[in-house]
Amino acid sequence: VVADDGSGIVVADWVEGPPGPEWGLTVPLAPGTTWEGDGLLTTAGGARARWRLLTEDATVTVGEGPWSSTYGSVETATRLLVAGPLGGPVAWALTLGTGASPVLDGARLHGDLLDVAGAGLTVSWGDGVIDLEGHHPDRPGGAAARVVLR
Repeated sequence: VVADDGSGIVVADWVEGPPGPEWGLTVPLAPGTTWEGDGLLTTAGGARARWRLLTEDATVTVGEGPWSSTYGSVETATRLLVAGPLGGPVAWALTLGTGASPVLDGARLHGDLLDVAGAGLTVSWGDGVIDLEGHHPDRPGGAAARVVLR
C-alpha cells in the first residue's frame, strides 16, 4: 500500500506468516544522498527530506549498494538496511522538507491497522484470500472500501 497526500508518502507491506521470523528491507537512496541520522536525508542537490520507520522493534543501518537510473549504468549509492522480527505490517514514511507533514506526523501502526491521517487500512488473511479493508474519515458510518485478492 502506498498512501500519498502531496507532501509525503507512507509505504506499508503486510507480510503473511506467524510472528517472529526476521524480515529485511532495503531502501535505496539516490547517489550523493546522505543519511544524517534521526531520519534526515539530504540529496546531492541539497534537497532535504525526513524518513521514519513506523514498524516497532526494527533496526535501521546505513550501507552502500548498486544504483541505476537507467538500468544501463550502475553506480554506488547509500541505502537504508532495515530489519526486524515479523509481527505486523512493515511500514515507513517519507516527506520532502523538514517541516510538519500530515502524512509523516499522522501515520501510525496499531497492530495490523495502518492509520494515515485518520484513514485506516487493515489486512486479514484467509484460506487463499487476502482482504484489504479501508475506512476513511470523510465517510463516517459509510461502507468500508474492500479489496479481496485471491
